[in-house]
Amino acid sequence: MALIVLACTVVVFLSILLTSFSPGLRNTISGELLFTSDRDGKREIYRLSGRGAERITLTSGDSESWDAVAASDGGILFTSNRDGKREIYRLIGDETKRITFTPGSAESWDPAPETGGSFLFTSNRDGKREVYRLTGQTSERITFTPGSAESWDAEPAGPNNILFTSNRDGKREIYRLAGQDSTRVTFTPGSAESWEGAPESGSANFLFTSNRDGKAEIYRITGSNTERVTVSAGTSDELGAYQSWAAVPIFGGFLFTSDRDGQPEVYRITGQNSEKLTVSPPGRASWTAWSE
Repeated sequence: MALIVLACTVVVFLSILLTSFSPGLRNTISGELLFTSDRDGKREIYRLSGRGAERITLTSGDSESWDAVAASDGGILFTSNRDGKREIYRLIGDETKRITFTPGSAESWDPAPETGGSFLFTSNRDGKREVYRLTGQTSERITFTPGSAESWDAEPAGPNNILFTSNRDGKREIYRLAGQDSTRVTFTPGSAESWEGAPESGSANFLFTSNRDGKAEIYRITGSNTERVTVSAGTSDELGAYQSWAAVPIFGGFLFTSDRDGQPEVYRITGQNSEKLTVSPPGRASWTAWSE
């Protein structure tokens, strides 16, 4: 009973915060948090509000839906394999439309809306992962990674400015594409890596995931300074060291995924305070984003 009361309290508190401050935030729609969970047996998309967690995709058979983001037209963009492979779909009201049609066996996934209605996504349509932009019905490739290296996981970071992950220098690092120029912005020591860059609104700062301290944690870059912003203490026999990953900036803080309580759940950090926002059934999980 205490757990139920705690969960309800958190949901109501989160709904008030997001409704007040979150128009245009990546993982919110109408002030409500979007997240992925397999709590009903497979990955589907849920909305968290004052009413609790509500499932908003009903994918048939064994197919799944995941990684929902708010679109500029008030709809939701998400990835699904409902037509046999990963493609990007738009949900507006009760209507779902497929909006990428990748040739052959290639796929498209991980939408990231830009202002003006276009969005970035990752696709292997040219033989390996690269970043593309869809504007209306027109797709254009915007990263051209040398050799067999790849680029993926793009996020808009301002006008003509994109953060993305690439292994073009031998391991995962974060790069910035400004116009036609790509610049590496993380330099992770040794064999450790950095990935999942997430720009913070209204500044040049960004959050990212890195294993530079031995396991996945979330860090922030402010100018030339890098600081660790999550500390996931403890271990389990099944999971090893607890970790945190997939940061999503929101007003006054950020959302992230962590397995610190034994299974992946969604958390929020505001200042120095960390709170758990989702409570999945035993053996199930919830995520801010599905890393792939």
